[in-house]
Amino acid sequence: MALAISGFLPRLRIFEEAGIMYETRFVRELIQRGVDPSPIYTGSPIIADLSKASKTSSDQVTPENHFDPDDDAYLRFVRSLDPKNSKDQDHYKVLGLGKLRWKATKGQIKSAYRQKSLKHHPDKRQNVGANDYFVCITSAYNQLYMKEEDRRAFDSMDPTFDDSVPKQSEISGNKFFKVLHRLFEENSRFSKKLPVPTLGDLGSTREYVEEFYEFWFGFESWRDFAYADEEDKERGEDRWERRQIDKQNKVEREKKRKEEVKRVRGLVDLAYNADPRIQKFKDEDREKKLQEKEAKRLLIQKKKEDERLAQEEEERKRKEQEELEKQKLAEEKKQKERARKILMQARRGFRQTVERAQYWAAHCHVKQMRCMEEVERICLAANKAILDDLASKLSEIQIYDEAMVLMNASCKKDENNNILPTALAKEPVAAKIVPWTAEENQLLIKATNVFPAGSVERWNQIAAYINEHSSDKAKAVRTDRDVIKQSKAVQHMEFKPLTNQNQLGTGVVLPDGAAEAKTEDAWTPAQQKLLEEGLKKFPGSDPERWDKIAAHVHGKSKKDVVRRYKKLVQLIKEKKGAS
Repeated sequence: MALAISGFLPRLRIFEEAGIMYETRFVRELIQRGVDPSPIYTGSPIIADLSKASKTSSDQVTPENHFDPDDDAYLRFVRSLDPKNSKDQDHYKVLGLGKLRWKATKGQIKSAYRQKSLKHHPDKRQNVGANDYFVCITSAYNQLYMKEEDRRAFDSMDPTFDDSVPKQSEISGNKFFKVLHRLFEENSRFSKKLPVPTLGDLGSTREYVEEFYEFWFGFESWRDFAYADEEDKERGEDRWERRQIDKQNKVEREKKRKEEVKRVRGLVDLAYNADPRIQKFKDEDREKKLQEKEAKRLLIQKKKEDERLAQEEEERKRKEQEELEKQKLAEEKKQKERARKILMQARRGFRQTVERAQYWAAHCHVKQMRCMEEVERICLAANKAILDDLASKLSEIQIYDEAMVLMNASCKKDENNNILPTALAKEPVAAKIVPWTAEENQLLIKATNVFPAGSVERWNQIAAYINEHSSDKAKAVRTDRDVIKQSKAVQHMEFKPLTNQNQLGTGVVLPDGAAEAKTEDAWTPAQQKLLEEGLKKFPGSDPERWDKIAAHVHGKSKKDVVRRYKKLVQLIKEKKGAS
């Protein structure tokens, strides 16, 4: 709310107990006077906690030992330094911060410099030479305290920093976390992004490990290697020389920066390839994939099994249905056969009755033939009951005329009462035949020329052509079957010529039973096939090509072949133009 209203967060004030502040100020005064402040730390709860933590880790720095001892060894060390070449000296060690180094705060650097000044300043000593070592202490203070970029430049080339990358054998087994944890922690000081994740341990989660390697694979270092410049551009005599020195220094810095990136990447790759957690995660992923694959295989197998069972069930039902239908058909067939046998037996008995009476006209063949016709007609029309009844009645009659009257009366009675058998009822009713007009016949001939043999769906196209161009739209629609039947009939017919070139003539079809006259352009499928073979066989460069093709096509002259070829070419052009 404060950020939304005021645009900034209110400053948080942290209050400490008076005892800690008093002790801190008193310790600072002791340090300024050069007195050892260690006795003041005794009994402090904070120092006790720090001392306890120092016992658990030998690398933990406490206020009791954060400064190096200022003894004779230190004095020999600083005296051995060359004040004129302060760039090669270890500034942290010169100020007595060899244990803290890059972890030292600005306050600790300032406190260390004050201690060294109170003891080693030339005003505090005698026999000070021209090249006094206090110059090295001042240079170290200026390098580490005055400017942050100067301190970073020195930290980038810290002589105690380990740039080496361990070998595979050095991190094998239980050494992996112990060795690499220290190396990653040392390299984390150069990271631009904070906080830097640690290596973790064997129990770290997958998310933690992935975040760790994602950070280090994209690691960005702030090391600039400017402290390692071989020449100082400020020593150049003019601007051009300083530019050349600066350009050469930048080339060397970039080279070292690339080497640094390569070194860090090598360290990360080494850790990733040897990390037992990564191998464990890979094994888990591989096992998960195998389980998913097995589950998928089982699912597919189950699906196939279900489909197979469904197919078998469907096949069983289909067979059962077929079996029922077969049984039904067989039963119907048996019944029909039984009825047919009974009817045949009745007909046979009826015929035998009439034959025994010798058709009531033993010596008149004309009457016998008429009686036989009547008998056969009754056999076709009557059923068993009628035949049996009629046979019993006819067995008592002796006169021809009475028998004929009885049989005629039986037929008429059956026809009037619709008692005729199914034989007559099953006779197909002839469909109403619509005759073809002269116009439709002329359209049929024209369509067969437009759509020659070999055309796709030829008869359907011819039927559509006739229905479309017919002047009488009220007539029945012609189908492909009608066209096929009429085309066969047209081959045996002859037509009058058209009265007008633009209109269909009213010529009447004249049948010719003596001879079969075909139209000039009528081609059979066999002749069309022979024409195509001749066109492929005899090339256009042959001067006698059309004679040979005509001889190859049976029943066609050279003129017919040429006319047919031109018509096909014209048809192809029309189809291409339409598409």
